[in-house]
Amino acid sequence: MKNISIEKINFYFIALIPLFILTGSLLTNIFIILIGLLFLYEQIKKKNFQIFNDNNFKFLLVIYFYFIINSIFIAKNDLSFYKALAYIRFIIFAYALNYYFNIYKLRIIKVWAIIFFITTFDIIFEYFFGVNIFGFSSIYPARIASFTGDELVIGGFYFCFITFVLGFLKIKKNSFFLTFLIFFFFISLIIGERSSFLKICIIYSLFLISLNNFSNVKKILSFILIVGIFVFVIHQNDGLRSKYINHIFVIKDNSNQNDTNNQKGMETYIKSNRHLQHYLIALEIFKESPFYGSGFRTYRYESFKDRFNENFVSSSGSTHPHQIHFEILSDLGIVGYFLILLNIIKLLFKQRKIKLDEIRYGSILFVIAYLTP
Repeated sequence: MKNISIEKINFYFIALIPLFILTGSLLTNIFIILIGLLFLYEQIKKKNFQIFNDNNFKFLLVIYFYFIINSIFIAKNDLSFYKALAYIRFIIFAYALNYYFNIYKLRIIKVWAIIFFITTFDIIFEYFFGVNIFGFSSIYPARIASFTGDELVIGGFYFCFITFVLGFLKIKKNSFFLTFLIFFFFISLIIGERSSFLKICIIYSLFLISLNNFSNVKKILSFILIVGIFVFVIHQNDGLRSKYINHIFVIKDNSNQNDTNNQKGMETYIKSNRHLQHYLIALEIFKESPFYGSGFRTYRYESFKDRFNENFVSSSGSTHPHQIHFEILSDLGIVGYFLILLNIIKLLFKQRKIKLDEIRYGSILFVIAYLTP
């Protein structure tokens, strides 16, 4: 044990991050904190203070202190303050991830890919047998739970790591790359999470366009094949067809089927759609305090208040509005939204000066897809 350096320990921790995510938020947060603390200790021990001189780090600190000030003077909520204070762990973790990626990138992604493939097998197992290899199952039809159990966030997991795995396979010049590309699309479809699937579709579109060693004919054929898989699976599975087609494109008015095209029909549809209710509540919260929002991470409290639910049959409160832009605007207002968006734009433009490999390019696609409304 004496020969194991902090660098090696953090390598193992980061390599196992996908596993921690599958177990839930508790282990994930514990190891994010550990990785950050060990990283800081290592940098101080080496007298490497480059992180503190980085302009982007300074700008992230501005955003961080805005979170704290917002939680104190706007939210006026102890839990909001503690959450804001603890947010520094994500900033330190991001720099730790970048630091160790520069040293162990392919080795880390290799472990991530192994966990990703095991999870993929588990998803297929549950799709055909109704339960995963540990006996977990989803309480919702046409929805896969896999290792995440009741949390039902396996779609988010797949969205997070699919670009890294595809990038790794591309760098390794895997002869089955195209097969895996199409296969992973099929898996993301049968998971049954609309939001994650649509984001993966965005990633796939941009990823296919950027493949330099793919001829235009091969790109078009790949696109046709992917669309064909979507049509075939949707046609064969009533649950997925309802989730991806009927729910998105068909406006249902349970009170008056002949009224779906007018304002009353639309209002009825909105009041019966849980996600649209979350969006509307977030907008109402934003309208009350457009510059600073209701306070850092306060949607989970504000959304349950009677004045935001009076137009709905039952309370439509939630921990978050299920849309990142609505969440930032309702919690932090225009000021917070501008600071966060400015930082992301700065980082994306900075990548233009760097030679991008498939993995780094995939991470950029992830950010673009994540921020897509």
